[in-house]
Amino acid sequence: MKVCIVSPLFEPYIVGGAERYTTMLATALSEKDEVVVVTTAGDNTRQLYKYDQKNLRIIEVKTNNIHSFYDYLTRPTSLGLIRKSIWHLLDIWNLFTFIEIKEILKKEKPDIIHTHGVRGISASVLSAIKSTGIPHVHTMHDYELTSRWSTMFRNNSIITQFSFFDRMYISFMKKMTMDISTVISPSKFLLDFHVQLGYFRNSKKYVIPYGIKRSNNAFVKQEVTQDFLFIGQIVEHKGVQIAINAFKQLKLENARLHIIGDGNYLDIAKGLAQDDSRIIFYGRVRNQDLDKFFQMCSYLIFPSIWYENFPLTIIESMKNGLPVIASNIGSIPELVNDGLNGFLFECGNEKALLRILEASARRPIYELSNNAINTFKDLSMEKHVEKIYSIYNSLLLHDS
Repeated sequence: MKVCIVSPLFEPYIVGGAERYTTMLATALSEKDEVVVVTTAGDNTRQLYKYDQKNLRIIEVKTNNIHSFYDYLTRPTSLGLIRKSIWHLLDIWNLFTFIEIKEILKKEKPDIIHTHGVRGISASVLSAIKSTGIPHVHTMHDYELTSRWSTMFRNNSIITQFSFFDRMYISFMKKMTMDISTVISPSKFLLDFHVQLGYFRNSKKYVIPYGIKRSNNAFVKQEVTQDFLFIGQIVEHKGVQIAINAFKQLKLENARLHIIGDGNYLDIAKGLAQDDSRIIFYGRVRNQDLDKFFQMCSYLIFPSIWYENFPLTIIESMKNGLPVIASNIGSIPELVNDGLNGFLFECGNEKALLRILEASARRPIYELSNNAINTFKDLSMEKHVEKIYSIYNSLLLHDS
């Protein structure tokens, strides 16, 4: 079988969990079959990045937009409103991308095409795939099919009412996605959200959580410490400001809040924390260096204020024995069982978060930690890939 993975970003240009997952999936598939990854160009570092899998090839498309998708995501404040607007207009449906991807698919002749996003590569990729007649699987990772704000977070708050332009975009994207053979969502919340808006009426639909790599260093925590951990992009919708403001009110001298990540909200976050020496910023930390933080800390704080899909940070923390204190929004309640493997608090409610921090810093942690590890013990990448192959095979059988 030859599989074409289409992903707007791919290793080493990783910004969030979607790219991390897609890289893991492509790598796992390449152990058995030929995998071609079609993605956008970043800078020139990919040519220096080594892939161990002989069956994995990377093809970069030049979108001819005014900025690469990676630059758009990592340097948004340097672009300006006008350039951002131009970028979005060119990204909705890009003729150059359509022509280039159609030629790639014609040349490569894959058996299955599996897309993992269109923003940054443009919805023209859907038109190019449709023209080939090749079975098409699409995995959703966010709300890019519903809004140009793929987080559904605009003007410092969640989008609760669609504007005229939102509705135009939704109508356009529903037409663009109506011929997708199969849709996969990591969470029920994300799938239901789109189905209720009228998406994917002609598609088979599956909820399949992400697969994860097993941890060799996981251990059940015996005693609670007063060390709390935040991992994620330092952007407003991830809610780092909620964690900082709540933690600053925690009257425990030995408590520590360890913040790992980078983003355009970092200076503001540091400003909020500047008078509290218990809050420590580390910037970006390599995945292989996270173990010491998982061992040091007792809880992950996940105070997101957008409709999270299936945050890998929660999964990876729990598999390493950290219960999670998280906001009750989006798919998070599908992962965090209040009182069993962590605690939930009202989204954005700093006082509610503070009460949980105060209680959790003193309560026994063994049972919570053990439950956290057991929650996702069956979410192995091996079992996940089996489910993906089952979908691929059913499509090929139906197509034959």
